[in-house]
Amino acid sequence: MIEGVPPVRRIVVGDAEPGRVEIYELVGGTWTVTHTIGARASSALNGLSMGSLVALDGNRLVVSGHWQPVTRPGGDGTIADLRLEVHDLAATPTFREELSVYDAVGGVDAHPTASMVGALDLDLSGEHLAVSAHVSFVEDPAALAAISFDHR
Repeated sequence: MIEGVPPVRRIVVGDAEPGRVEIYELVGGTWTVTHTIGARASSALNGLSMGSLVALDGNRLVVSGHWQPVTRPGGDGTIADLRLEVHDLAATPTFREELSVYDAVGGVDAHPTASMVGALDLDLSGEHLAVSAHVSFVEDPAALAAISFDHR
């Protein structure tokens, strides 16, 4: 324990392969899984990458949620958009909102030829979420962007 720093009572672990996030809490001196957040029924690719990124600040949790196919202009194929999920952990984990990384970097208007849009890193502080994002293109390997969300 570090003087002046409150003890850690909660840890969040993401497991991208089965698509889940486990919340561990210190209960009677033992770390115990108290809740598991799985992919929602609407998740594309069976929730693949759910939990590959997690950020926790107090009772607010942001996780990489799932890939959502977004139709390109003119219906010419789809773009894989990584959606971030915001959960409230004050009591039983409660889904609050979904954030689109693709929309945050400009969406189809800015990147109509993208093949995939995802996140590389999450940093959460209160109601502010900073995301390092990537946009991949078939003809151009990738572009990077730093984006931020203020959510309430």
